[in-house]
Parts: sequence; structure tokens; C-alpha cells
Amino acid sequence: MLSKPLTMTQFNFKKLSLSLTIFTLIVTAFTINSCRKDNAPPQSTITDPAISQAKTWYDIRYSVNTNNSNALSTAAKNSSINRSLLTRNSVNQQFDFSQHIKPDWKNATTYTRLKKGVVEIPIDPAFNFGSEVRNLSNSHGLNKKYNRTSFLILNDGKKYAAYIMMILADSTYIGSDFKKLSHNTYRHHDADFTGMVLYFTPKGQYVNGFTYRNGQLVLSTAIKSKVGSTSQNVKTRATLLKREDLNCTDWYADYYVDNVLVASQYLGTTCDGTIPAGSGGGTDDASLSPAGTDIIDQGFPVPGDPSVFGLNNSNTVVPDANFDNLLNYVQVNSGLNITDPIGPGITYNGVFYPGQVTYIYDSSGNTVASYFSPDENSDLFQLGMEYNLGDLPTGSNTFDSSNDIVLGGIDFGSPAGYLGGGSTTTNPSVVGGGAGTPPNSIFSNVNNPTDASDDPVINLGIGVTNISADPPLQGTLIAHTTDRRPPPPAIAEDMTYGTNGDVSGIASSEINLSDNVLFGNMTSLFHACTFFDPSGLGAVGDKMIQQFKTKSGGQFSDPVLNQRVSASSTFQNFIQRAGNDINTALKNANGNINQVNLQLNYRPTFNGLYNKFHGLQILINDTEYTTIQISNFNILNGNWSATLDITIYDDFGLDKNDAETYQGYHSGFADWWLLQHTRGYVPFTTIVHLRVIITASF
Repeated sequence: MLSKPLTMTQFNFKKLSLSLTIFTLIVTAFTINSCRKDNAPPQSTITDPAISQAKTWYDIRYSVNTNNSNALSTAAKNSSINRSLLTRNSVNQQFDFSQHIKPDWKNATTYTRLKKGVVEIPIDPAFNFGSEVRNLSNSHGLNKKYNRTSFLILNDGKKYAAYIMMILADSTYIGSDFKKLSHNTYRHHDADFTGMVLYFTPKGQYVNGFTYRNGQLVLSTAIKSKVGSTSQNVKTRATLLKREDLNCTDWYADYYVDNVLVASQYLGTTCDGTIPAGSGGGTDDASLSPAGTDIIDQGFPVPGDPSVFGLNNSNTVVPDANFDNLLNYVQVNSGLNITDPIGPGITYNGVFYPGQVTYIYDSSGNTVASYFSPDENSDLFQLGMEYNLGDLPTGSNTFDSSNDIVLGGIDFGSPAGYLGGGSTTTNPSVVGGGAGTPPNSIFSNVNNPTDASDDPVINLGIGVTNISADPPLQGTLIAHTTDRRPPPPAIAEDMTYGTNGDVSGIASSEINLSDNVLFGNMTSLFHACTFFDPSGLGAVGDKMIQQFKTKSGGQFSDPVLNQRVSASSTFQNFIQRAGNDINTALKNANGNINQVNLQLNYRPTFNGLYNKFHGLQILINDTEYTTIQISNFNILNGNWSATLDITIYDDFGLDKNDAETYQGYHSGFADWWLLQHTRGYVPFTTIVHLRVIITASF
């Protein structure tokens, strides 16, 4: 329902259909180079000063605790892990490579690439360590000659950075020539290389990864990993919502010592034969080159700084696919807070640009960064990107774009590079916070209803007719948004419930109120936010609260809610953007609809002044997942039409961050949270299903 903190070292998920059999590649797995300790020759003296200095830095930064290796070896000799007993919650810790493998310094090579000194080092053969990637239904033991793992140490002249680089070759590339794998290094890959390259930190954090087909970069790769509450008081996600729309597979890394499985780690989830995209840490401009192009030279893309998520090695402009990673990093590592996206847009030098702004603020309510997501392409902004506008001074609605703010270990970058000295203002209802108050947010002034027009509808040349609500579901999945729900059995905080919630930070005046009083205040909140549609969405809100009261969980849908969503500019603009993306993909596929399967980097978000008091903001607001299914497709000479079934999923629940953020605007937020997390009332999934007929041409 409301935007929530993301739980994990996150691997943001973007799926794109590929003819490359990438699942075969993943299942084929990777096994780190291994041989026996007693066969290892003694280390020779290092004469290259670049290697010697890198070794000194690495040995200090990643000092080895000898007890780790001893304990691991002992465990391996005494017992092996029963793979059938492994679950995602029991294996969600990253693996510390620095404690179990070492660089083979005597065989290190040095060179300069992309203005950085590089030391590339194979694994010391004295360590009989192996690793595989698998799913629960597949076996192990696939050919280790398809895989090559190295250490990378990069030096920009000021500091070092170390990475584990894993090159995973596909069998279609290797064929019968197993020596081909050795042709591929950080600075050079074969012109026909097919496979993946993955980067980790030596401590085991996944940084980013990339997929190649016939030597061409196909798609930036990442693995999505969300771990939610494991409380015994909550139902698992699987009992709340059956994921029948996707066939998803959970992937794990298994780690071996002396060929015995000693550890296993959940890496993430992929669905329907697609591969994930984005990065678990940072990326740079190289990792974001268009599909089908090479990366600057004949080498692999560069690993990213875990605190950098945007273009040009900065956080000034961040792709949508990586923005949730940035927000997660901000909350987990910097102690900063975020607002929901707030519309309807911004004004730059007198020109209005439709879109939403997400505000990042500190514990005192000072806005330190503000990211704008445009609803349409323009001379200044591009769809699919998030633009830092700068900080928002207390009491002002004009951004200060002149500063490069570094806070909490993250550099947000300077907007002056693309905004220049122009004046940028927000929706006038949003002003900077301060003195302990966050920026005026989507739920400010809920007790003072203000009527307004809905946001304007964009026109991208997609004809939309015959919108119908809640028809029987039909068609083949052709597009979907990023799934913000953690894969089962993990569960998002706003879908947990129980009787022992931590009430610290919740308004003390509400904690001991009776259930009836709490429900009265929650109902008052919903009525305030449906002020201009009491018989429509106001009545729907009453039904939702009633289902919440029954503690039945499950799903909720309503024809009035469907109708209001279908009439909203948010939904119509979503269809314009999705239809335009389908049209572009169809053009690239020469009209073959079977080759179109899109991951959308945007989603329906129902906020803004109109939705604040007409109901969709309180009843839905930010959505969790949306699917688009296609049927009745017809095409002639580039002109085509189709029926699209759109299903929107949302969580009707509240997490603590939202309760703390919004309780100052209305006590109903604190009371909602208390009912859910201390009185045992059960959240549920809201589902909106609509059908449209669209026409377009290319």
C-alpha cells in the first residue's frame, strides 16, 4: 500500500525475455578454481611494485582469521549439509570469500584500463574451495571448466577497491574447446563470448553482473533478494496471495571445502525464463550501455561502487531499475528517511514537467536530496530516470541545486551539471521540513480537504478504448512491473500482523485505547481522505476496514474501486507508457508479438492533491505489482490492436516507518498500525483488474 523500507542487501529485479537459455547457464552453475593444498608450490618473491603495494593493502584490509578456515575444514570433514533441509531464511547470509580463498599473487598481472590501475589475480590453488549456483530442483556437479574466478584490485590513484570476478561461460560458447574460457579476462573477452560475469566484494556482497550473447552485452544482471519477517505470529506470504501469474525459481549458492557442501546462501529469484537486471550495489555508465553494444573496449563492464547507483559514476541521475536500490541503501546504511513519491510535478524556469518527487530527509526533517521521476520525455528529462533536484530549504518550495551533498556515507551528486542555474520549484503544497518535521508529505493537511483536478493525461500516440472493470482474466503475460513483494516465504513488514509489535515511536496517547476507539480513528482517517467521494470510494474504504476487522486476510476487490482506477489519470498514463513500450518492442521484433516480454521500470502510483481527497491515495497509493496480459492481437502493415488485461496488486497494510511518518498528520495512522501489529488484525491484498483495447502503429 504505502511505500516501505526495503529489507535486504538488495538486488533490484528487472526481467527481460531472452532467447539465450540463461537459466541453463545459471543451473550449469559456477565452481571456483580448485586443487589440492599439498600440490601448491611455494610463493615466489613479488618484484612488481604495483602488485606488492596492492598485496600489502589487501592483506591489511582483508586480514584472515585462521580460525574461520580451520572451523570450516573441520565442519566439512565431520558432516555435510543436507540440501533438502535448506530454506531461504536459513541461508540468507552472504559468504565471506576473504576468509576462505586467497589471491595467487605470484601469478598476478597488472595493466591500466579505463584510467585505473588493475591487478588481476587468480585464486591461490592451495585452497580446495568450490561454489555452485542452483535451484532446489536441480543437481550439482556440472563442468567446472566452464567457470573462472579471479580477484580484481583497482586503483584510481587515490584509493584501492577489491572485487571477486566470476566468469560463467555457456556450453554453446565452450563447445568442445575448454581452453576458450581462459581467453576471457577483465580487460578482454572473446568476440563470441556467451555467458555472464558477476562481481562480488571480498566480503561476499553482490555488486553487479552482466550477460553476453555472441560477444554482445545483452542485459545488466542482478539477483533480487528480499528477506522479511520470520515471526511465528504471522502467516507466510504464500497463504495470502498465490503467485499464479509467474513461475518463479529461487536460486542458491552452495560452497564446498574438499568437495563437501559446508554452506548455502540464497541469492535471489528469477521468473518465467527471464534473467534479472540492475545491480545489488552500484553501477556506472559502462554498466548501463544499451543492449547489443560493447563496453568502451573489448573488456567486461566495470564493477560498481556499492554506494553509487546512477550514471557517470554518481547518484545525480539514477535509472528507475536501480532507484529502489539507492533508497534501500540510504535507509539501511545512512539512517535517512524517504517520503512516498509526490505529484503532480515540478516547475523549472517557468515550464511545468509532470511527474513525482521522492524526498530524502534526515532525523531533523531537513531535506537532503529530492529525486524527480518524469511522466514523459522532454528536453530536460527522460522517462525511466530519477533526477536529483537538490535539497529543499526549510519552509521553501524552491530547490537548492547548487550543493553536492554527502551525508551518511553516500554522495547524492550535484544537479547543477544538468540543471545549471535555473529555478526549480515543487508542487506548492510541498515545502522543506526541519526542526524535527519531515517535508510536507502526501498525507499532510488531511483534515483540511482541498478539491483539485486530476493530473493531466499524457498522449504518446496509443489509442485506448472500451475500458471495462473486473472481466474474466485472459491472455498471455506480455509485461509486468518490478515485483516489490518479497518472494515467499519472506513477507513484507506491512503484511505482518500480531500482538507483540514494538510500540516505541508510536504516539503514546494511542497505545492503550480500545479497539473500538482505534477503529473509529482509522475510519475517520479514511473518511477524510475520501471527502469528495463519500458514496463511492468512501464506501469502498468502509468495506476494506470491515474486511480488516474480520481478521480473514486474503484478497479484496470491488467494482467501484476498479471503475475509479480506470478513470484516473494515473491509470491512463500508465497505459500510455506501457502501450508505447510494447509498440517499441513490437517494432524491434518485426511485429512478432511472441518475442515481446517487458519488465517495466515504472508502476501505477495514486497520489497528488486530487487523489488525496478523492480516495485512491489512502486506499491504494503506491502499488506492489502490476501484470499486463495480451489477447486478440491483430497486425497489418505496422498497424496493430490488442486487448490488454491489467491486474494491479497492492498491500492493504501499514509498516512502522509509515505509521511514524504520518501519525502527526492524523492519529488514524498510529491506530491502524496498533490494530495490525498489537491487536492481531490481519492485512490483505487489494486487487484491481481492468481490460482495455489499445491501438498503435510503428
